[in-house]
Amino acid sequence: MKTTIYSLLMTWSTLTFLGCGGGASDQPEVVDVTGTVMQGGTPVVGALVEFIPENGRPSQATTNEQGEFTLNYLDGVDGAIAGTHKVRINPNPIDSSAAGGGEEAPAAAPPEPILFNNPDPVEVQPDGENTFTFDIAEWPKQRG
Repeated sequence: MKTTIYSLLMTWSTLTFLGCGGGASDQPEVVDVTGTVMQGGTPVVGALVEFIPENGRPSQATTNEQGEFTLNYLDGVDGAIAGTHKVRINPNPIDSSAAGGGEEAPAAAPPEPILFNNPDPVEVQPDGENTFTFDIAEWPKQRG
């Protein structure tokens, strides 16, 4: 049940962000942001990385085979708003393509998301390089 509610909230928030706003002139200026997610020196593959600014739309990305990511602000627009961001990393994001819509129910419910919230906010600079490395010692325990 928690997973279904979480999936619905994620779908609603994504649709809300995609459906709001006007043209490119309505968008705030964004800057390129890249980084790497590691756990004990090993790349974390397929993690969802979110940079959540104090004001405005969050940016997100999925890590590649090397644990690297490039933040995306909107479809086709890479980057993030300059300023202070909270960072949240989910190593086990829900695959929305398997969340329903088909004739058959999934064989098993997806696992409860595990979220790592970086304890310190990060500062995305308006000028210069914005490359961040997150080396996570241990993922938080699942709520149960």
